[in-house]
Amino acid sequence: MLAHSVNRAFVREKSSFFTESHVWPLQTRLDPDGWLRNFQPDEEELAVHLLNGFCYFSDRLVDELFAASFLRLSRHVVLPGTPAVAAKAAWAKFFDELVVTYPTGETPSDADSGHLFVRRARDLLGIPEERIMSPERALEIATTASVSAIVFVDDFVGSGNQFLTTIQRKYGTASQSFADLASSLPTCFYIPLFCTSLAVNNALTFLPKNISCVPLHVLGDEYSALNAPSVFWPAALASDGPAFVKRVSERLCLDDTNGASTTDWQGFARLGLGIAFEHQIPDACLPIFYTTQSGWRPLWRRD
Repeated sequence: MLAHSVNRAFVREKSSFFTESHVWPLQTRLDPDGWLRNFQPDEEELAVHLLNGFCYFSDRLVDELFAASFLRLSRHVVLPGTPAVAAKAAWAKFFDELVVTYPTGETPSDADSGHLFVRRARDLLGIPEERIMSPERALEIATTASVSAIVFVDDFVGSGNQFLTTIQRKYGTASQSFADLASSLPTCFYIPLFCTSLAVNNALTFLPKNISCVPLHVLGDEYSALNAPSVFWPAALASDGPAFVKRVSERLCLDDTNGASTTDWQGFARLGLGIAFEHQIPDACLPIFYTTQSGWRPLWRRD
């Protein structure tokens, strides 16, 4: 028995309860029991630690987080001490005149996660269709109409490069970008639900002054299974835990690109995360959570 071990029965009961109460999905998508059976008997304790640190967010939870991310913008709109009536009016004006858009990858695609989130802006917050648009259209509207803010929505930010690419991309016949026009645009807010400290401290430091990233939650080094102590490993497993991840990944012949590949054994950018949503698992997560390589039973099954 490892020092500071977690109770396997408790973790499995927790997984079963989350499934039965629909916090976690059915086993066709998330299968903790099947995943644990991948491991050798002497790896069981470490595998349970890894499972215990894994975070899953159902659509219902994501809806709540999404609404909270918008409400959090109020602190950037209404000054502390503003009388209630004036605060309500300022927020209503801001909300009624904003436009919602999303970041896109190097090659914009309908599969970009922001597409899912703009629907939430409409369905959960009641933002009209005409104020939900592509980045190119948002840039055009913001330079020709009265807009209080441009709000980029997203679920997760790993490296931050995608958003940086979006605001630096040239649009329209004038070939201009958000970065080019930042000083003349209304304030732009990027409000992902989760953002890594890697992105906050690196790529997102290059944002122009009028473009801000306001994540609901920042995931620091303690959320990586490659670090200890972390949500996965107590200090007593500082060496054994990360070494276990590497050993199993080598057994599966997973990519070893020092984080350059989206299927690198450490996760993209070596982030080593264990977080999933009902609609996707980020590339920054460890592949041992989702791969089917070499007959591996995934914890979270990608479509």
